[in-house]
Amino acid sequence: MEIPSVTAEIEHPSKFIPFFTFDITLNLSMDFRRRWLIIIFLIALGVRLLPLLWAISEPKRLFSPDSHSYWRLAEELAKSGAYAVNDEPELFRTPGYPFFLAFLMRLGVNNGVQAAFVQAIIGAASCVLLFGLVRKLMQAFPELLPANVKTAHWLPLLSALLLAVSTVSVAAANLILSENLFTFLFLVLLFGVEKWLTWYDGAQNFQTFRGKSSAVSSTNRIRCFLSSSADSTKCILAKIDWRLSALALVSGVLVLVRAIFLPLLPVFAFYLAVRSGKVKPAVLFLVIALLVPFSWSIRNLHTADYFGIATVSDINIYRYKACALQAHLQNRDFAEVQKEFSTQLAEAGGQREQAEFARSRGLAILSQAPGRYLLVHTRSSLNALLPDFGNLAALFGAEVGGRGTLAVLQTEGLAAGVKHYFEDNFTLAVLSIPFVGLLLTQYLGAGTAIIYFLRRKHGFVIVLLFHLVLLGWLLFIPGPASHPRFRVPAQPIICFYGAAGLMIGLMFFKAEKKGPGKCFE
Repeated sequence: MEIPSVTAEIEHPSKFIPFFTFDITLNLSMDFRRRWLIIIFLIALGVRLLPLLWAISEPKRLFSPDSHSYWRLAEELAKSGAYAVNDEPELFRTPGYPFFLAFLMRLGVNNGVQAAFVQAIIGAASCVLLFGLVRKLMQAFPELLPANVKTAHWLPLLSALLLAVSTVSVAAANLILSENLFTFLFLVLLFGVEKWLTWYDGAQNFQTFRGKSSAVSSTNRIRCFLSSSADSTKCILAKIDWRLSALALVSGVLVLVRAIFLPLLPVFAFYLAVRSGKVKPAVLFLVIALLVPFSWSIRNLHTADYFGIATVSDINIYRYKACALQAHLQNRDFAEVQKEFSTQLAEAGGQREQAEFARSRGLAILSQAPGRYLLVHTRSSLNALLPDFGNLAALFGAEVGGRGTLAVLQTEGLAAGVKHYFEDNFTLAVLSIPFVGLLLTQYLGAGTAIIYFLRRKHGFVIVLLFHLVLLGWLLFIPGPASHPRFRVPAQPIICFYGAAGLMIGLMFFKAEKKGPGKCFE
C-alpha cells in the first residue's frame, strides 16, 4: 500500500525536526528568506543599540526607580545568594528578573550599559521569534490569507519588522526593567506551543497510520507496574512529553518574571486542549507550570510566613486601584491620595504586614462602589495603548513626559495632556508624529484583521480568540496602574494583526484596481 504524501515524510516521531528550530521557507527561496530575516534582526539590534550608545555617557538614563530595586536585589543575589534587602527576605518583587540580572553579573556584567546590551540582543531575538510564530500559524492555517495572494508570504517579515521598530519595545530593551525579558519568554512560549501542536498532530497521524493507539494500553500499564523499579522508572519517563514539559517550565518562569501571568496558565492549558483535542496534555502542562510558582510560594511561607508569589499584587490593590477609586469619589488628585495611602502603608510594618493591610483595606474600599470602580478601571486601562515616545526620548536625554500627564489627560482632555507631556517642546512634539502615526496604523490594521478573520469563520478563529484573551488580560487588568510600557508583552501580537490588516488592505486595494469580484484573483 502506498503511503500518502502527507505522512510519507514522517518516518518516526523521534526523527522530527528539532523542537525549537524552524525552517525559513514560505514558498520562496530559503536563502532569500534567511537574508531578509538576518536583515530584520540587524535592524532590530541597531535600532535598540542606538539609544544605548547615546546613553553610555550618562548610564543613569537606563534606570528608573523600579530599576534600582531590581539591580539591588540582583547584586545581593550575585554576592551572597540571598534574595533579600537589608537582611529581610524580599516579598514585594517576583524573583525572575533579579535572578536574570544576577546571572549576568556572575558572567561579568557589572553595569547597566552591559546589561542593556544583552537585553538589546534579546529584544532583537524576539523579532525572530515573532517571525517563526507567524510562519507556524500560516502553515497551520493556510486559509489565513488567500494562498494565491503573493503578498501574504510577506506577513511574517512585516510582523517582525513592525516589532523591530516599535518604540515601546525599543525603549524596554534599554531600560533595566522586566518587560523585555518577559516578552522574549512569552514569545518562546507562544512559538513553542504552535511547534508542539504541529509535532503532536504529526505524531498522532503517524501512530494512526501504523494502526497504533496513542494511548498506553491497560496491559502495558500493568506490565510497567509489575516490573522492577528501574524498569518502571523507564516506563514512566518514556510516557512523559518532554517538549510540553519544557514549555510548562517556561510558563512557570514567566510567572516569576511577572506575577500577572499566573491567571493565564489555565488559558494556555485550555488552548492546548482545544487545539490538540486531548485533555491529558493540557493537564500535564498546567500541573508542571504551577509547580514553579508554588515552589516559590513555599519559600515565602518558610522564610516570611507569607504564602504567595509576591506582595506586589496586594500592594497594587491599595496603592493604585483603591487609591484611584478614592480620588474619583472624593474628586481629589490621584497623586495626593496616593501619597496619603503610601504613608499609611509604610506604618503597617514589614512587607508581609503591609501586604495584609493593603489587601484588606484595599478590598474594603473597592467594595464600597464596585460599579464606579469598573468605570475608573476601564478608563485607566486605556493608558496602556498610548504611545511611549517619552521613555525613548528620555534615553536620548530629552526632557519629556512630566509627572501627572495621565491625570491631565483624564481631567482636561487630549490637547491639554499633549501640551503637559511635551512641556511646550515643539521640536519633540513634531518628532513624535511619525511614531504616533505608525502606532495608529498598527491599531487600525489590527482592527481590520480581527474583523476580517471573524467574518471568514474558519479554524483560525480559535487562535484569534486565544490571542484576544491574552491581549485583554495583559492590557486591561493593571487598571489604574497601567502605563504604555505595560504594552510591551502585547506588542508582538499587535504587530502580527497590524501587519495582517495592512496585507488585507493591500489585497482590497489591488482588487479595486482590477475591478469588482477580483479580490482573490
